[in-house]
Amino acid sequence: MAGIAATYPILKYLNGAVDPYLLAFLRFFVASLALMLIMAYKHSLRPPPKSDLPLFLMLAFTATIPTVFIVIGVAHTNTIVSAILVNTNPLVVALLAPFLIGELMTVKKALALSVGFLGVISVVLNGQSFGALFNSTYFFGSILLVAAAFLSGLYAIYAKGAVRKYDGLYVTFFSITLGC
Repeated sequence: MAGIAATYPILKYLNGAVDPYLLAFLRFFVASLALMLIMAYKHSLRPPPKSDLPLFLMLAFTATIPTVFIVIGVAHTNTIVSAILVNTNPLVVALLAPFLIGELMTVKKALALSVGFLGVISVVLNGQSFGALFNSTYFFGSILLVAAAFLSGLYAIYAKGAVRKYDGLYVTFFSITLGC
């Protein structure tokens, strides 16, 4: 958990010194190697069946591309804003789940989502007017971070179904390995 929390300050420190695509690749390559040992021990290295390959490719995209967006977004905002915006993915899940997997949306949930998204908007605005904001690199970075949260939310929704069929480690391993 400490490694995940340290991501944003480390990215800010590197501030473009390392290509964002290389950082994303290295992050998932190292994770794939570590998980490969566990998968081999569990005798679970068989690839997903061809019928589920499109699902796993979509999961790979939604698991790995957010890292690229985060690396670029952190360079244009600050570490605190980056952490806040990327971790809005539960709001995205709650917003999209009724449409994508038929989860129930109540009035109470809708009000809570509205308050949550108002908070996201206030973080993105950062005390600036809309006009000034659209011309800033801060806005560009914020939008990339929100897009990362959106893709992470899609991953969470669709991985939930895959985990029902396969175990969580299997889904995670092949999602990040195919995404490398």
